Amino acid sequence: MQDFKKLKIGIIYVAFGYEYLLMAIHSAKTLKMTNPGIICELITNLPFDNTKVGNYSPFDSISVLKQESKFNRIVKTDIINHASFDIGAYFDCDTEIQGSLDPIFKCLDRFDVAIKMSINPTFKDYEIAPGIHGHFFTVWNGGVIFFRKNDKAKALFRRWSEIYQQEGKTSDQPTLARAIYDNPDVRLLSLNAVWNTALGEEIVFSKYKKLSSKSLKQIQTSRIWHYRKPEEWPYVAPDLYSIHQHINNFMVNPDKTILMEVDNVGRRYKILALPLYRYIFNRPLLKKIFVIILNVLAKFGIMQSTKLSRDKERFGENYKLKQIA
Repeated sequence: MQDFKKLKIGIIYVAFGYEYLLMAIHSAKTLKMTNPGIICELITNLPFDNTKVGNYSPFDSISVLKQESKFNRIVKTDIINHASFDIGAYFDCDTEIQGSLDPIFKCLDRFDVAIKMSINPTFKDYEIAPGIHGHFFTVWNGGVIFFRKNDKAKALFRRWSEIYQQEGKTSDQPTLARAIYDNPDVRLLSLNAVWNTALGEEIVFSKYKKLSSKSLKQIQTSRIWHYRKPEEWPYVAPDLYSIHQHINNFMVNPDKTILMEVDNVGRRYKILALPLYRYIFNRPLLKKIFVIILNVLAKFGIMQSTKLSRDKERFGENYKLKQIA
């Protein structure tokens, strides 16, 4: 096995829009704490001055692209060509890194790409190939993708980007599955939930009661926590609000649209960071009452109207759900 520590290792994020910038900074901070020395790169469409924020920016390099936020997946599907490192990964912004990533980096000595495989079939309406519906084929989660920057991995990303742009859909995972089908020579390692743990999956770690204490200790905490929606997992909100308070003044010549976005996101996280919200967020009735109170206060001008969930930038159409005979 090649000594991976002699290679340039890094993680790259795509943060289009101010809220995703906050989440990317938070994720990268957890990355630096758990994997010291790793390179951390960011692609964003915001004019963000990385040199002025001190310890609140964990990025070693930032590239600014002048594109609308709704086109972020066009950059994501081509992310391997934006990365400067030899081996590493793309991470969605809404992640927290909770442990060493070395085991997967070592695996990239034998594999080109490593992605979490879903055990559930998809009912989204697309075909992997003529006559083969996506329901009958494995789906991988594109939120965490480890890769070696070699020709085979580049071919996979290139095909992913081609299909995604041809389809013109909002979701990139069906096109990722098609790209994998079209590249059978890629050495693909399918990962489990340890490396991309979604809400609801953390419970699986409590089922390994027959393992040795040493083995249990190694798997009972996920390495990458993919919380996805801060309004549904608000324990991350206090840090995101703190980051907002420290970086919101470091936009370079922001226009009115950016300033409005910064203000809206700041007000949202001020609410999500409240201990009261963290108490009521999984109590539906109390949460409903809380939202009603916010709407009433906004109606009478006591406070500005604030949505608790983030808006999704949409590009193209969504894949329709289909019942498979």
